[in-house]
Amino acid sequence: MDMIINKMPSPTWNWLKVNQSSLNADILSESAVSFSKPESVLYESVQNSELSEISTGLGEDFSKLINSKDLTIHRFSVAKGVKIDEILRIDFNFDMEKKSAGIIEFDIEPGASLKVIMDYSLSNNGIDGGFGAVQTRVRLCENASLHIIQVQRMEGNFTFVNDLGSINKDSSDFNITKLLLGGKNTYDGISIDLKGHESKFLTEVGYLVKGDDRLDINYLSRHHGIKTQSDIEVKGVLKDRAFKIFRGTIDIVQGAVNAGGRETEEVLLIDNDVINKSIPVILCGEEDVEGAHGATIGKLDDELLFYMKSRGISEKEIYEIMAKARIEELCQKIGDRLTVDRIHELTGGVSDEEF
Repeated sequence: MDMIINKMPSPTWNWLKVNQSSLNADILSESAVSFSKPESVLYESVQNSELSEISTGLGEDFSKLINSKDLTIHRFSVAKGVKIDEILRIDFNFDMEKKSAGIIEFDIEPGASLKVIMDYSLSNNGIDGGFGAVQTRVRLCENASLHIIQVQRMEGNFTFVNDLGSINKDSSDFNITKLLLGGKNTYDGISIDLKGHESKFLTEVGYLVKGDDRLDINYLSRHHGIKTQSDIEVKGVLKDRAFKIFRGTIDIVQGAVNAGGRETEEVLLIDNDVINKSIPVILCGEEDVEGAHGATIGKLDDELLFYMKSRGISEKEIYEIMAKARIEELCQKIGDRLTVDRIHELTGGVSDEEF
């Protein structure tokens, strides 16, 4: 199926070739998924859900595809007022030679809270390019909080689609932490609908793109409620011949009085053959708001390079140290040893003794 995905809500000049991406893919089976849940988290598998109408980052074409495949919907919910300290773990293990997908839903009732780790990995390293996808749908009720940590640990000729959408009600608090660490082609989309007054959204993303890999990102935070707040923070490293495009849009619609939005991206370019495209956008239909956006792109500061070289560190080693440091910054916020150890196995991060 030919799809238009990661489409910007407000297009820019067509000749820039950044407004959207195209993808030809199909889903032939269900992804292998396992989970370990706290006792207070309720689970059910269903075939139909009203949350399928939630807008997601990749867009309508991908939602039509995944909803047409009669996949099992894995729904996790937390009852009103229940605050859970334990972590819900969800592991997707994709097969290089299959084209599979899964659907996850979180329904967090008023005053409840939950932390989730979603881990994406490959079960083999076949030469044929596989395809995997996960769509995550979230309903966050009044005064509820949810922290989702997504870790993508994939290498080889694999295309991965990671799609998420949420509806956030009054005084809700939604945090997303992402580490995107491999895969030939990765398409990552988020769409957040801050419907409720004083609802908040924060996403912190780290990526490492190397070889001939491609990373395609589209994040949208749409403000409807009064005093809503969103913060998009992205930091990444490009090396070899990697390609990355980041589309980040904060849309403050009319009526979202006293809303605030901020988005930043920092990109470290290790090699000269990388391609980077960064498009931070703020759309504003209301006057009494605050917004800021920007991107910092380039190589390391000459003074820093001189200082580290003077201590016997080669330029190649310096860039490797700084690349790992950016990933490690997010690792320290995960707060889970198993997940961090898995990341270190892939990136060559600090040892257990140093953590």
